[in-house]
Parts: sequence; C-alpha cells; structure tokens
Amino acid sequence: MRLPDRAPSHLAVLGILLSSLFLLGGCRLLGEHRNDSSEQPPTEQGVEEPKVPDVALSAFQSGGTKPTVVSFVPTGSQVDTSTNVEVTFDGDLDPSAAQALSVFIDGEPVAGNSRYVVAERKIVFDPTDPLPANTEVSVVLNNASSADRQFLTDAHAWQFTTGS
Repeated sequence: MRLPDRAPSHLAVLGILLSSLFLLGGCRLLGEHRNDSSEQPPTEQGVEEPKVPDVALSAFQSGGTKPTVVSFVPTGSQVDTSTNVEVTFDGDLDPSAAQALSVFIDGEPVAGNSRYVVAERKIVFDPTDPLPANTEVSVVLNNASSADRQFLTDAHAWQFTTGS
C-alpha cells in the first residue's frame, strides 16, 4: 500500500515524539538531572567566575559629579548680532558635550559650530553668520555629560533678543 505524499513516515513520527520528549524534560534521558530553575549549576573547583573589567563598568556606575551650569551668556535684550553663545560649567566635560548646545530662531536651528574650551570649562557656539536684528533667539543645552560620564539632570534653556 502506498502512503499519500503528505502522510508522515514512521521515522518522522518517531523523530517528532523524541523531540517532544526531549523538550518536555527529556534531558534526563541524556543523564542530566534538572531540579527547579532556582538551583545554581555546579561549578568546577579552582575555576574563577569571569569578571567584567572596572573600566567597562565605570560608564554604568553611579557616582561622580553631574555637571552644573555656572553661567550662560548672552541674556536679556539688545544683544549684539555678532555675539557667541557660551555656557560655563563647574567641572570638566566630556569633549563631545559641545554637541549638546543648540541655538534656534523661530524653531529652526541656527547654523554654526560648537566647541568645548577645556581650560575654561565652557561650550561656545559660534554662529556662521551674524544673528538677525531684533530677533528672539532660543538656546537649549541637553544631554551634556561630565568627563566621568555623568549627565545634566535637566535640560537648560533660555532666550535672548538681539538689538538693531
């Protein structure tokens, strides 16, 4: 008698049954014994557990000092249109923190370059072109981190208005 093409062979059925038994606790067939999942596997004597280097952990550990803004300029009104935006901190920053400073006019980013001045502990934004006269400018500092990878707790934002 010929079986239909879709009918499983006896070997296929046996394979499925053995696979199911193994998945449902068949580990015992191989000589392993497994208690509940809270039991820790036995360890070999004299073999140390692998340790993560302290350098790798330092980026994730708490501690260190979060950066604090000490001063920011410009503020107020009648600000010179060729001014730079500066934020000074109480400690050293990660050099990439310069990218955390953004300057906007009417919600659009102002073209320019940010840099971190290590000796003065400040981020300076140099606009590519003079700012437009009689315009409100918004500044946002977000995600700046200290040299030991501690981040500002909150974003720091302020506005100023250029003069004529």
